[in-house]
Amino acid sequence: MERLVLSNDDFSSTNSTSGFPCIGIFKFLCEEDEEPLPGSPAQTAKSPTGFTTQLILCTSVGFVCFLLFCFLRVRWSNIYSPRLRMKKHAPEQLPTSFFGWIIPLLKTPDSVIMEKVGLDAVVMLQFLLMSVKLFSFCGFFGTVVLYPISKMGGDFANGTNPNNTHSLLTTAITTSHSISYLWVYLFFTYLFVFATFYFTFLNYRGYVRIRREFLLRKAKTLSARTLLVTGIPPHLRSDRKLAEYFEKLGIGVVESVHTIRHVGRLLEFIKERTQYLRQLETWYTKWLGNPCFDPNYDSDDMLNEDGPSSRAIIRRDRPLMSEGLFCGAKVDAIDYYTNKFNEVDELVVKARKVGKFLPTSVGFITFEETISAYVASQVLIDSTPFRLRVQLAPEPRDVLWENIAMHQRERLIRKALVLFILLFLVFSWTIPCNYLSALTSTKSLKAYFPWLLKLAEKNKILNQIVAGFIPTLGVVIFFSILPLIFNSLSVIEGFTTRSESEESCFAKQFFFLFFNVLLFITVASTLFKSQKDIFEDPTKIANIFASKLPEVAPFYINYTVLQGIMLCPIQLLQIGPILVQQFYCWFLCKTPRDFAEVYAPRMYNFGWGYPVPVFMFVVVLVYSTISPLILVFGVIYFAMTYLVCKYQLLYVYFHSYEVAGRMWPMVFSRIIIALIIFELTSAGLFTLNKSFYLAALCVPLLFLTVIYKYMMDKAYQKSTQFLPLQLLSEKLGPLTTVAPILNHGSRSSSNYNVHLPSSDQSVNQANIHPCEASQQENLHVPQEQAHHADDNADKISKIRKRRTVLDEDDYVAEPRKNTDFREPPMTLLNGILNTGMKQYGHPALLGVLPQPWLPMKASPAVSNPGHSREIQQDEETGMSNKQDSNETAPLLVTSPIEYDEGGQTDEEEEEDNVGTYYHHPERRLSRNLSKSYGAIP
Repeated sequence: MERLVLSNDDFSSTNSTSGFPCIGIFKFLCEEDEEPLPGSPAQTAKSPTGFTTQLILCTSVGFVCFLLFCFLRVRWSNIYSPRLRMKKHAPEQLPTSFFGWIIPLLKTPDSVIMEKVGLDAVVMLQFLLMSVKLFSFCGFFGTVVLYPISKMGGDFANGTNPNNTHSLLTTAITTSHSISYLWVYLFFTYLFVFATFYFTFLNYRGYVRIRREFLLRKAKTLSARTLLVTGIPPHLRSDRKLAEYFEKLGIGVVESVHTIRHVGRLLEFIKERTQYLRQLETWYTKWLGNPCFDPNYDSDDMLNEDGPSSRAIIRRDRPLMSEGLFCGAKVDAIDYYTNKFNEVDELVVKARKVGKFLPTSVGFITFEETISAYVASQVLIDSTPFRLRVQLAPEPRDVLWENIAMHQRERLIRKALVLFILLFLVFSWTIPCNYLSALTSTKSLKAYFPWLLKLAEKNKILNQIVAGFIPTLGVVIFFSILPLIFNSLSVIEGFTTRSESEESCFAKQFFFLFFNVLLFITVASTLFKSQKDIFEDPTKIANIFASKLPEVAPFYINYTVLQGIMLCPIQLLQIGPILVQQFYCWFLCKTPRDFAEVYAPRMYNFGWGYPVPVFMFVVVLVYSTISPLILVFGVIYFAMTYLVCKYQLLYVYFHSYEVAGRMWPMVFSRIIIALIIFELTSAGLFTLNKSFYLAALCVPLLFLTVIYKYMMDKAYQKSTQFLPLQLLSEKLGPLTTVAPILNHGSRSSSNYNVHLPSSDQSVNQANIHPCEASQQENLHVPQEQAHHADDNADKISKIRKRRTVLDEDDYVAEPRKNTDFREPPMTLLNGILNTGMKQYGHPALLGVLPQPWLPMKASPAVSNPGHSREIQQDEETGMSNKQDSNETAPLLVTSPIEYDEGGQTDEEEEEDNVGTYYHHPERRLSRNLSKSYGAIP
């Protein structure tokens, strides 16, 4: 954010001072006398804006936002506490008093958060709490010892005085007895480093402990017993052959296999179906309105052309449209999109039912026992490189199904392209940022807003706000769009899971903040100007850090104040999301589906939540001895962030999958980077003060930091990836490596789609196969018990309360005037509803398809129980069926997907079947029947 001025001469001029061609965007790195632009660290350091003025302003705005949140919290519960509407994971109701919610929230233990939200939320909150403890410890000594020493050594030069660009150490040497003070700084450098070691060690050890507890609770779940296999050779791309191959390895009994199919063309048709569906719903809304005020209107029989509702309002003019883009014959828009939707719908239904899809080199293998999956994930399966690589499978909702079967070559190309874009953003972001800052300069205000400049000249406080606060805030707001950019880059990069995309987003944004805000802006110009000297003497890098970092300390103190005191309450109030939501509702939403998607609870992205707190940790630690006052505001920032995140994770945001706190090792690595920069800066400061012995004493800290990182990785890195087999065997018992043979009969296609009632099975996994008779004979189950089990299966599949489902399977939304939330959004895969998705079959083949959602009927009572329908899954097609639907038969069109009409061999049938393949269906039936009768606890 240094000065950047582009002119016609910029691309032809060079700077011969350092031998570096200072052209284009790099010219500003060589400029020395240019006045820095507003909002940059250099400008903030030299700005006349008083620290007190900014502190008062941020405190006032933050306090008002906090009071407003306390007032609205109990009045807008659908915005500020939507998780209270969950059935299974609803948190405790907080007191309704104005400030009475704070203490109960802070007292909520980690065990409750782990149960209601998950381990990912606990790990993030523990990092924030660790930061509060660490900087409280350091801040005590900083304010009690280091701050008085800086006062005794000269002026108040801890970074809050913009007119003083000296650091504490450079101020301390102005006195005759300053050399003795330098030993104090060395002592506290060691103290802060070892304090960081201690608190991060405690946090790491606690993370490993609770991670083991959390995963042991989930040891019998589907995802804990499943492997993701890539690089499957062609001769094993069969569910049965892949299962037999892994069983022959002797690591356990395979329960089921899902070989991912090539469904790219089917996905295109599903997306096309969704487009026509949305267009159809939009034209119905234009015709009837949303809500519809006709007293005879009934959405349930509206699609039936002979229904009474259709006849009652047939006198209304139906909307017309042109068949062509700008010209063509006028046709009935509803009839046009109804026909289009029915054509593609029939195509999708038939393709999902009898379509032939070639298998890919990716698959999911589920073992009967968790130990088998953990053993297989830690050994080399095949001797051929890149063949049969296995890893513990992510949760089904974590999978990015559009990327799961992407070719490795394409993934590498995408990664290289994203890396190029990231580097381009890092080195060119100063161009738009500086142009934005230029708009708030004195010259720009004088040219475009002279009246504001005149008012600022008359009022000292307003002058300080215009000159210093607004530019800094503008830069912060401009940087707030970065998460959107980095999240998009992470998605197109080709990751197979959403969690990997979040981790990549975190790494990208932190990399950007670290280099573009902390290092690039601060020391890049000096590095470019002094590159010849650095090549001759690399040790001068520490001197550059020491000379440049203290100069911009005021910027980072103001930045910390802005983040902790003002922006945290604004995040708690959710001003941005509410404004965006209301904008969509007022101007863009038309259909009930549009309103349901806008009002759906927001998903929390940890890739957005981690970068700023981790970056603030780096900033506060690096400046802890240079400007001790930053420690105080660092404690305030992390305390406020802890309060905001704890409330929002418990009561506001949803996260549909869990990765057991996998972000913490990444956070720990960046803390080590902060320690190294802190130690280099301290050594450089001692060198500038001619205290070479003290600078040499900082060198052991660098080695200790590297050794500490190495030892922590050796001690705990494996524990962040796997569970110890000792704990698994103690909880689950010894491993069964060979499946007992219950029946010597040959397997048939009945291995597929055997869905019986099971504790780890969702209601949407219907598809019950009619093979009970043969299974009863094989298992020698009494006829009465067999019929009783069949009755239980039917009851379990039919006992479904009529409810409204939104986003999470146990979230119930309250119907509104414009929507009844009858269907969940389609955020996990476009064209497939978010309901279910708890098995590893591709949602394009097994997911629930959305159905036409007509406008609401206007009524004095917002809630209409008749509009809250259950979403059931068709036994063969996986389509959502409504019991009271009366749709017309769709038209059949010629399909570009090849179908199988019968007459195939057993091997072909195995390849084409899209259901779940169970390698030992008789064992699964026996186990489920035993559970039904209480034989297995």
